[in-house]
Amino acid sequence: MLAREKGMKAVKAKIYSIILQSRNKFQDIGFIQTDEEWFEYPIVV
Repeated sequence: MLAREKGMKAVKAKIYSIILQSRNKFQDIGFIQTDEEWFEYPIVV
């Protein structure tokens, strides 16, 4: 089941600061950094 179908408002991911390649990929697809190691992807309904 997709996050949107579950009624979630965002998807969150914790990505350690030493993993720069993953952090960059998450940001490339639209995740927004909300804290030092936390990223969030807002779900538009």
